[in-house]
Amino acid sequence: MVTETISQDLADLLVTKNFDITYKDKDGRDCAPGEAITFSFDWIGPSGKNYGTAVAVVGDGNDLMFFFGDNLGRSIEDPEDKNAWYQFLEQLSDFATKHKYLWSPTDISRSEEHTSEL
Repeated sequence: MVTETISQDLADLLVTKNFDITYKDKDGRDCAPGEAITFSFDWIGPSGKNYGTAVAVVGDGNDLMFFFGDNLGRSIEDPEDKNAWYQFLEQLSDFATKHKYLWSPTDISRSEEHTSEL
């Protein structure tokens, strides 16, 4: 199954970053990396600062969605951490392209701002 391939490949990529990853299947239950569609982990910068949880979701329609809060990206003050964050996003984008998936990074804090304006 194609999802198993991308799931295992994504797990392998994230493991190389030393993240403590939680793997969930389509029903939200803990599962093996190759069966996961949801990968959640805390992103810790090179400085050792924990910037909070990020979540990657392998979608049904060849979408690789990535969700993170405002504490990641805009709020990172340490230049080395900020550089590492953007390099990580670029790696995920390259990963999605290699697997012929659409890449959708989403800052949920910004989404909430726009939702509250409606």
